[in-house]
Amino acid sequence: MVVASDKKSMAMAEKIIENQSIQNVMMAETEKMRDELKISAEELQRKLVELSDYSDKYEAQVAKFKKNLKEVSSSGAGEEIVETMRTDLNTVSKLLPITGGPFVELFLGKMNVRFAMKKERLQFKSEYELFKQKLSFVFLILSMVSLMLNMRWVHIFLQLFLSYYYVTIAIRENILRENGSNIKSWWIQHHYLMVGCGVVLMTWPPTDSYHQFSLILHAFGLYVSFLQIFQTRYQMARLYTQRALGKAGEMDVVNTDTRDTHWIGSVKLLLPMVWFGHMFQLHLAIYAFRIWLRFPKEIHPLCVSMFNLAMFLGNFSTTLIVLREKAKNRTVNNKKTQ
Repeated sequence: MVVASDKKSMAMAEKIIENQSIQNVMMAETEKMRDELKISAEELQRKLVELSDYSDKYEAQVAKFKKNLKEVSSSGAGEEIVETMRTDLNTVSKLLPITGGPFVELFLGKMNVRFAMKKERLQFKSEYELFKQKLSFVFLILSMVSLMLNMRWVHIFLQLFLSYYYVTIAIRENILRENGSNIKSWWIQHHYLMVGCGVVLMTWPPTDSYHQFSLILHAFGLYVSFLQIFQTRYQMARLYTQRALGKAGEMDVVNTDTRDTHWIGSVKLLLPMVWFGHMFQLHLAIYAFRIWLRFPKEIHPLCVSMFNLAMFLGNFSTTLIVLREKAKNRTVNNKKTQ
């Protein structure tokens, strides 16, 4: 019994020593990793300072070149060379810090919104697309509730949500444009109009004119939410295909108009839905204007009518331009294959 106990004690002692040895090795490795990490941190900090200094130097060089180019162009000498230099100036200016425009400055101040790293650009674009997908379903639910429940506080909450949504989307799309995305400027302007229209609807008193308009308004909102979900799914599928074929840039997003479209079944269904949405919005503008004619002392129906008319004209003309460009590109591609 004593011998067995001694063997057991020795085995435990050996195990303790072995564990202690492993812990010592791990501690030594961890200390080595910490020391290497400190060195890397110092090196990274030094590189960032160098990058900042070089960026300042680059900005000064661009500013000096821009000033000299302006003086040369005013003299009228070498117009072809000057035009080439202007193109070069536009190219090199894309590396300069930028604030994103007055609307972004209103919320973020005069800070640089141009991402230096590709990883940051792609992550920001991915977050933007995820944000749109998630909130589209929220928009759908709120529109259904607003249509079924004729309660003023529900309607105000919906308009608050939409204002938040379109302000956020407008900020993000302005930043995406500065980082290489070719989002059409009209869609950002459309978001501004939606925010303005939302403010008018939130301040519209619950009078007879409002109750006459609210039903068709929320019916339109419900239709748009369904259309947006369907359109986003189609555009995401097409965008993945275009990227795989090298016909879309890495910063293109789901509402970016890529140059090639196959007229498959889904787009044949989508286009009539889009055109119906345009006509629905035109009807909304006319309906609000007729309400204003019955209640001329109220300014809200007229403002809503003008906002919807402006959005209809912009959406309708932009859709026509995009379809014409796609038809033209398809014709050119067909001639090349013949």
